[in-house]
Amino acid sequence: MRSKLVLIAALMMMSAIAEAAPSKAAQEWRNGPEKWLMTSEDQKAWKGLASDAEAAAFIDLFWARRDPTPGTPRNEFHEEFLGRVKFADAKYTEKRRRGALTERGQVFIMLGPAIDAESNSMSTQATAGMSSASGRSGDRLTWRWPREKAVSFGMPKMEVAFTQQSGSDQYVRDVRFGQFVNAHPAILRSLIVSPDLTAVPTWAAQIASEALKVAATPRVAGKASGRIGRVLLLGDLGALDLDAAADPFTTLQPATQFAVDGDLAYLVEYCGSNGSLQVETKIRDLSAMSELSPAPIKAVAGCGAVPGMLSLSGLKPGSYDLEITTIEANGGRLETKSRFQIK
Repeated sequence: MRSKLVLIAALMMMSAIAEAAPSKAAQEWRNGPEKWLMTSEDQKAWKGLASDAEAAAFIDLFWARRDPTPGTPRNEFHEEFLGRVKFADAKYTEKRRRGALTERGQVFIMLGPAIDAESNSMSTQATAGMSSASGRSGDRLTWRWPREKAVSFGMPKMEVAFTQQSGSDQYVRDVRFGQFVNAHPAILRSLIVSPDLTAVPTWAAQIASEALKVAATPRVAGKASGRIGRVLLLGDLGALDLDAAADPFTTLQPATQFAVDGDLAYLVEYCGSNGSLQVETKIRDLSAMSELSPAPIKAVAGCGAVPGMLSLSGLKPGSYDLEITTIEANGGRLETKSRFQIK
């Protein structure tokens, strides 16, 4: 009997310990893009939270301190943040890693769009004992912001460079450019409008309840309601007229061969709902994501055309598959594949 009571007591203690911490939903918020805005004080305070109620209060205060119009129900900074996250997710996704959590996503979310962006191709030479095919080509990106912005962070200039990892779509920030690291604390402090707030004010929007609800609800992909029809590969989209009465899939000249370092245009027929679609395209390690609404095809009722274009830069001559995945609003996925050649 005594051993049974000890076991029950131990289980009760373990249960109490498990409850004395924010839930998985709250931890997902902490590990999301919001982490890029957290100061060292924020991180320390988060570690001391013991429940979801405390996490909710932390989140509401977190955004209230950064609200550029305190005393009003609207938080423009939070709206701007969500817009940057959406842009980063669409532009900087790397394989299965969402764009807002990449190094490019971090810089974009913290500093906003650069006034000058430069992209240069670079090559890594094969090392001794490796074949010449082991040499890889990649991109080097350089972003720059106005001097007055750099000065506000105590820096003479603000320039961040990223290098593409060999053989992948991952970009890593070049640590030799130290402005971002050195200005990091100042950037975070500059975002806080009301540093003296220590409790959630009555005017603060209840962002936490929505944030935790979203984090707590896993996104389950539903069954696709539409279908992918024809796919057309094109040399360019210059001849495409989506307002024409004719069916573009029968009037445009398809292409199967493309030039090295050229562009590949495509047109996908989607038949289904009228809402916007997320479109993922992939050619081996090259991938991109966009959000588009199919343009109705007047000659084919219930179907629309989704156009797009990909750069073939970095691909050598040979045969490749263009993989296209459309993702509906409910998460339903439709996949198709088309083969082409680079000469």
